[in-house]
Amino acid sequence: MFKLLTIVFLTVFTVSSIADDKYDFAVDKSLLCISKQEMFDRMDKNYWVPVIRMKQQDSGFVTYIYFQEDDVVPGKIKNMIIFEVDPTETSACLITKGEEGTIEFNGSFWNKFYLTPMMNNKHGVDI
Repeated sequence: MFKLLTIVFLTVFTVSSIADDKYDFAVDKSLLCISKQEMFDRMDKNYWVPVIRMKQQDSGFVTYIYFQEDDVVPGKIKNMIIFEVDPTETSACLITKGEEGTIEFNGSFWNKFYLTPMMNNKHGVDI
């Protein structure tokens, strides 16, 4: 008669990560990316207002922060979105989006900083 023998091999695999343990959360977070032009078209179509743009010197990525005004209360911020555009300027990836009730502002911010008009490109640039 035939007897059946089952052999099981147990192997332990280790997954290497490009990040240190304290930065694993950033590597594991997936990003939603679309073309740069499509992102800007969506921002315009849905009445988002560009607020801040900053370019990272080392990597060349450009980070954008947009606000969306509340439909009922003029001047009230309803939504905020942060996305990055890659150095080749072809794709834009969503970093985070805050919706009404989740956005908090430092009330004393305007006591420490103020907006000044652009003079000789020393006080910022138009977004």
